[in-house]
Amino acid sequence: MKSTILLAAVACTASAALLAPAAVAAPGPQLTTGPVNADLGGASAAASANRAPAVKRHTTHTTPKKTVTVKANDLTVMGVTWKGSDPSSQYRVLEHGIWGAWKDMPADDGGGPDSSSAEGSGAVEGTEPLLLSAGQQVQVRSAKPAAATKSLAVEAFETPTSGADAAAAGDPSAAADTSQGELGATAENASVVQGAAAQSATAQGAGVQNVAAKSANIPNLGRIVTRAGWGANEKLVRCKADTTDVNKALIIHHTSGATNYSRSQVPGILRGYLEFHTKGRKWCDLGYNMLVDRYGTIYEGRRGAPYSGRPVVGAHASGFNTHTFGVSVMGTFNSRQPTSAAVKSVKRIATWQAVKWGWNPGGKVKLKAAKGDTVKYKAGTVVTKSTIFGHRDTSYTDCPGTKFYAMLPSIRKSVAASAKKAGPEHAIAGAIRTYYYTHNGTVTIGMPKGREANRLRSGGARQTFAKATLSWSKATKVQPVRSGFLTAYRKLGYEKSKLGYPKGVERKVKGLARQDFQGGSMVWQKGRAVIAYNNKVKAVK
Repeated sequence: MKSTILLAAVACTASAALLAPAAVAAPGPQLTTGPVNADLGGASAAASANRAPAVKRHTTHTTPKKTVTVKANDLTVMGVTWKGSDPSSQYRVLEHGIWGAWKDMPADDGGGPDSSSAEGSGAVEGTEPLLLSAGQQVQVRSAKPAAATKSLAVEAFETPTSGADAAAAGDPSAAADTSQGELGATAENASVVQGAAAQSATAQGAGVQNVAAKSANIPNLGRIVTRAGWGANEKLVRCKADTTDVNKALIIHHTSGATNYSRSQVPGILRGYLEFHTKGRKWCDLGYNMLVDRYGTIYEGRRGAPYSGRPVVGAHASGFNTHTFGVSVMGTFNSRQPTSAAVKSVKRIATWQAVKWGWNPGGKVKLKAAKGDTVKYKAGTVVTKSTIFGHRDTSYTDCPGTKFYAMLPSIRKSVAASAKKAGPEHAIAGAIRTYYYTHNGTVTIGMPKGREANRLRSGGARQTFAKATLSWSKATKVQPVRSGFLTAYRKLGYEKSKLGYPKGVERKVKGLARQDFQGGSMVWQKGRAVIAYNNKVKAVK
């Protein structure tokens, strides 16, 4: 028997590059378990100039005895899910009117949550996703038609791209890049995504968000494309991220997918992964903490990974998710190396993590295995690994590909040298962190210049940044002090002075800049700050 899914076409402004017929996409991004975030509102929106096009889900419930046909009229992420026995799913591609040979669907090779975790207990068995380009047609069947498989389904997520995707990914031409070779030197500059504001670390607010080149600037890492930048539908996130006390190592992956995608297609691919893993596999979120495309652009993966004061536990290496940071390069690297731009970005991520958590990029680390589906070690086993290692070192997989894996010794050496030259990492935490990321802090406030000073007057806290100082007290909450007012406030002794903590932001009153504090006000007059308290007026020199 045979059933057919015809995926409805959705208009998009960026033309899709033809992906390899056998293109296999990423080991599953996911997220650890906790209470569902009820405040993550918003629904998938229709395509417009500055919003991600809605992802359309097409599910065909089937049995191991049936064949399902999928026709993709847009960029599509497709996978198979089931309960019970593995049906050994296979697929074949229609090329020039002729069906090709049957091939095994890419197996789930060790990505995902630890099977002993709450997230793992709720997960559904499945394949890795297959990436289809517009116009491709495939058939899916089971190699074991008599398998005792239940709830077998073919999941297809149509994920069109838009001009906003091109802007987010740093592609000025939006649609033209379909080259398949190694990138030239100029492409390495694409790792810096030009654009405006960073997005809230808590990602509250809206399902499919404005994706117009939203980025964040992370100390010792540089600019990345945020989840808002690639158009993540935050309503799909099913659980809060688990956190741990420290990261001890970095695990390198590849997505086992096509390598000939265009720059502007990447945000759409990531949206498709998010849909398949949360709706199809029932994972909480993307599993990788970060992803890197072949142009060197870095993308935020699991929500909160770049910003949290505590490390966010990923779901990228079953059995070894805790105390590790998972970064995946999009593509397959068994017969070819990743681009130099991608490798440079992986090195940047590794340097950032090493400095942030204080581990030696050229050293070793001891990690304890948790229970996992394809992990090489029994739960509870303590193993010693390099602090930068490949997924194949802990799971039965070829990830991150033979060619990429061979590069790890040189990557460790390079990162060790870079880490010695990197500046200190100053964490942003608590209420100040929340204010920073909900007010586009990387752009409007700048990078932190030092650690947070806490246990101040009335139990308050203060942290200095490149463009402002953020002060917090229970009574006044977080308020910024900037520019000339900041210079005067610093001279007076900050909150120790009679002014106390700022009560609000700077504003215009009768044509003059003014900011109110607990004990008085500051007014900018004739090129200097004038303070007023206790019915007295005083200029700060």
